Amino acid sequence: MKKKFIKEKNDKNVFYFRNEKLVNYLSKKDIAFLNKFNKSRICTHASKNSDLHEMFIFHKKGTLVKAHKHNVDESFLLLKGKVELILYDEKGKKKKSKIINSIFNKNNNLDFYFRINKGTYHSQFFLEDTYFKESTLGPFNKNKTKYANW
Repeated sequence: MKKKFIKEKNDKNVFYFRNEKLVNYLSKKDIAFLNKFNKSRICTHASKNSDLHEMFIFHKKGTLVKAHKHNVDESFLLLKGKVELILYDEKGKKKKSKIINSIFNKNNNLDFYFRINKGTYHSQFFLEDTYFKESTLGPFNKNKTKYANW
């Protein structure tokens, strides 16, 4: 049986579907291998040039995504795990911190989704091994992500 994914040439932890089909499917089994890495993702879009980017991402407990901002909005849906989302002003002062939990958490009052408007500095600290779905607009250009220098 042919493997479902191919690795991104420049990043060993990024995977794309092998073929462009009318419909691609994912199961829990398909994404289980992601936890072999500290950070990894399956991109369900065809390439970095796609208009819509949807990714299933894994981050290990203790991973810190440094403060940064983008020129597009992005959204996150937590499937399993827990993350602290931290928002900053332009000078690096913390504006807000919020714990985001799995959509399957038994407590119905806990947040499981967040959307970040373009130009908003944010970071994430992963409190548990976490699987999440991220969506944003493409095409991807790493130079359009600005990391904080404070």
